[in-house]
Amino acid sequence: MEYLRGFKPSSPEARELSPGDRDRVIDLGAGTIVRMLFRDGLFHADLHPANILVMPGPRVGFIDLGQVGRFEPELRRRLLLYYYFLVTGDAEHAARYLAAIATPGPRADPQGFCREVEDVSRRWRRHRTAAASSLGELILESLARGVRFRMYFPVELVLMVKAIITFESVGRMLDPDLDVAVVTHRHLNDALFHQYNPLRLGREGLRSAPELLDTAVKVPALISTGLRALESAASRPPENPFAGMRGTMFAGFSLVAGALVVALRGPLPVALLLFGLAALSALRRGR
Repeated sequence: MEYLRGFKPSSPEARELSPGDRDRVIDLGAGTIVRMLFRDGLFHADLHPANILVMPGPRVGFIDLGQVGRFEPELRRRLLLYYYFLVTGDAEHAARYLAAIATPGPRADPQGFCREVEDVSRRWRRHRTAAASSLGELILESLARGVRFRMYFPVELVLMVKAIITFESVGRMLDPDLDVAVVTHRHLNDALFHQYNPLRLGREGLRSAPELLDTAVKVPALISTGLRALESAASRPPENPFAGMRGTMFAGFSLVAGALVVALRGPLPVALLLFGLAALSALRRGR
């Protein structure tokens, strides 16, 4: 544990920062939020202005990490792409990746949800330079629209939105005209490069190498077994699909004929003989 010496973003000391130091603090905060959420997948789950310190340097410190949130790798990747397309103004792709994160419920309408999110995102894009325009509130509104279309999201996304809204509120204490999309864009490019870095992908491929080698070793044996099964099936004489039908038809004929003799009040011995033949044919068929 370490004592962090600094002051809160709402303190008088923060208002006395030079423009360059304010920009540096905002940039550090943006980079930290992007890295926590979209690169590490481990983030402060109770982030609010009282848990953020501006330290000498300037640097940014986070305290009270008693609650943390985690994103699985696949969820983190989709969130990164959603956020990237959102801040770059590609509403169509942003809506598609947000829908991919959701779990559709009964009678869900993913296409309708995508159209709704596209409209909301485009409206936000037109007004995003206004000080009242909040990227976190846009994401929260998009998630809320999912209920109407029976699209349900992981609860971790609420913690993510809380972190983004906190960054916005703290950043606007330092710069009332803060444009979150602009200050996070560069850091998003870094996160994308890290996610799809060929060296990183190669290392992940090497981690899967033992499993791939084990599968490769088994492939020849599986092919040989499959070929033997095919050869065995091909060498067997084809079965006659009508085999045994003659006995079945004779038994049915005898049964129907016996029933007609009884119905027409014919000779009882003839009817019994026909029933006996039907039973005998059925027994022979059963063997």
